[in-house]
Amino acid sequence: MRVSEFVEITHGKLLSNPTISSFESITCDLGKVERGSLFISKNIEDAQQAIKMGAYGILFEDGDMNIIDTETAWIEVDSLQNALMRLIRYILLLHNIDVIYLQDVEYEIAKEICTDKSVVFLHGGYADFLEAVQRVNVRFIVIKDRVLLPLSLDYIESIVPQNFPFKLIAYTLFNTKIYFNAMRYEIALPSIFLNQLAGVLTLFQEQEIAFDLIYYEGIKHFKPNFINAQGIFCKYGQSDRVVIAEKDLQTFSHYVDYVTHNAKWAKILIFVPQKFYAIFESIAPTQVYQDIQDLTKLIKQEAYNFGLILGIDDDTLVDKLQVIPQEISLFE
Repeated sequence: MRVSEFVEITHGKLLSNPTISSFESITCDLGKVERGSLFISKNIEDAQQAIKMGAYGILFEDGDMNIIDTETAWIEVDSLQNALMRLIRYILLLHNIDVIYLQDVEYEIAKEICTDKSVVFLHGGYADFLEAVQRVNVRFIVIKDRVLLPLSLDYIESIVPQNFPFKLIAYTLFNTKIYFNAMRYEIALPSIFLNQLAGVLTLFQEQEIAFDLIYYEGIKHFKPNFINAQGIFCKYGQSDRVVIAEKDLQTFSHYVDYVTHNAKWAKILIFVPQKFYAIFESIAPTQVYQDIQDLTKLIKQEAYNFGLILGIDDDTLVDKLQVIPQEISLFE
């Protein structure tokens, strides 16, 4: 990008008279600075290092940045965030890149099945978005964070179709069998998420995004963790006890409703912090936990088939409980 063009787009002020006329790349990541880069800097130390690494330009916010090399393009803006927004919008329009906004479950499903190299799944902030729009042959950037929506003047969302693009054959609490495009699939997706699956498949078909359900392995949402009587993880289906963790109250309430309606045969136990006890105690037996250590103890000592845990995510649950070590064969 030409220096003059960059200054105009970002509403910046060029404070030096550089000999260079254009930048080869633009980055906020010091580790990605190359010869010819424009580096977006928040402090003089990083700016100095970027110049040593070959940066042709420094973009910085109004402040106490000292110009240490007049051969470098020093560009000052009132707000780095606003400058980044203008720059990203410009690149999106220039390269005809569309932004797709998906909610969390939709995002995870889409990421699992997408095989299209022109689609970038973004998990990060403005700096990561800037890196994404500069990739070669990008058609779509998929985001799940609403904070990033202002970066695009327009975006695409999924819509649950009136008629699902697949035929539902059968389902259990944690698995679904469907018939789609003349193929039968059994996927580790609870039927609670069929609307999200239908929305993603319809969106991909409408936008001509390549995908294949054969690559679907599972998502972190409503993930069943099978544990034995000692509270140690075991393989799928090898125990009659399952624990499921969720931080978000609204999502958790949805999970409780799903399990209580579809597993009436099972003994259900809900684990919640004290302040949520009154919400769930009339729905199913409910245990209050004080902290993660208390929760771990209750998980191990109580009797249940389904333990639904509010207040932590699956990563925390897995970290706090043990996994059964794999047995090693003499011939391995």
